[in-house]
Amino acid sequence: MYLFLTAEKRRQSFKLGDTLLHVLANQSKIADIQRLLNTMTFDERSRMLAARNHAGKTPLEVTPSYKVRLLLEWSDSQQGFYYLQTPPVVLMMAITKGREEGADKEIKQLENAFPEFNVFVDKVVNPSYEQMLRSIRDVCHSQGDVSALIVIIMAHGVQGRVWAGDGKAVAIQELLLQMQASAPPGTPKV
Repeated sequence: MYLFLTAEKRRQSFKLGDTLLHVLANQSKIADIQRLLNTMTFDERSRMLAARNHAGKTPLEVTPSYKVRLLLEWSDSQQGFYYLQTPPVVLMMAITKGREEGADKEIKQLENAFPEFNVFVDKVVNPSYEQMLRSIRDVCHSQGDVSALIVIIMAHGVQGRVWAGDGKAVAIQELLLQMQASAPPGTPKV
């Protein structure tokens, strides 16, 4: 996965032994670096970030770009991370029955926080048991390209379950399984 440059590429002002990440870092190609790092496993990424070129330097040491340097430093410090190509899909399900007093205020505060992150929040108030499961599937299918799925549930509950709008208890495990089935494999789900 090191992708060392060939002699032909060396003639294009890069030394034999530079990895692709060295070249991209040197050229300050931040979008290409993000795509490359996103396709790697943790071990591959760690090896690539630590690789030394012909001059004994890591990609971090060859970049002239402050933004690339920050990205590489951050990437090197992470145990696992995702680069999101599109904003995450956010679904908020709020059960206000039985908690009307503060529920509307909490919903509004949460809705006001999301525009700062450039994400659209799909909100469902008082969904039934079936609607909770269907809403997860529907929000993923309606968005097309899902880079991450965030589901927020505001409800009372008991151990391992939350109360739906129709009074039925929904197992958290059921909701997690629906998230797993609805969002593409490899997509972060929160």
